[in-house]
Amino acid sequence: AFPPMFELGPSIPAQPVAPNARTVGEMFWLRAARSATRPALYHKVDGRWTPIRWGELYGCAAGVAKGLKDLGLERGDRVAVLGPTQPAWAIYDLGAQLAGMVSFGIYAKQAVAQVAYLLEHSEAKVVFVAEPDELDVVLAAAERAADLVAIVPWTEAVYEAAKDRDPRITSPSKFEAERLDEETIRATRDATDPDDTAI
Repeated sequence: AFPPMFELGPSIPAQPVAPNARTVGEMFWLRAARSATRPALYHKVDGRWTPIRWGELYGCAAGVAKGLKDLGLERGDRVAVLGPTQPAWAIYDLGAQLAGMVSFGIYAKQAVAQVAYLLEHSEAKVVFVAEPDELDVVLAAAERAADLVAIVPWTEAVYEAAKDRDPRITSPSKFEAERLDEETIRATRDATDPDDTAI
């Protein structure tokens, strides 16, 4: 089910002035502006498929972008996502893209050494992680990840159960309270070159 941490209220980006997108973040922004009320994806709620509209998806991703910026991350920094294929995965990934960062996935059920290698060699600053058992792996792997500033569980329940285990464990609520403003998103979009690494 879709994590309750994301409020799916209306959040429509400014109307597009550019007819074409040059980057992944700009492609997302443009699609959300053009199709704000149309379904972007579906997820099951109480056994029923429920749409998440482009404007809602954009608003949640802009919240993630704001949380990443508030942690001090800058354009080009690496952000990892470890968890199942659910809406939250896309939201974290697209939030990093709106902020001009490089996002990458880590497959679930990897050994500690594999996750440590990915975090260390990518120079990841943040990792979003879904499940408690995966959080255990990330915490063990994070001992060698000198660049990592935040480990973010997908839900407040997982955060509450683990928050005292490592000072880098950060509440997911920090990625939903406010949205990154359109002026900053536009400036980031304009500063990102199509040849820059995206994923």
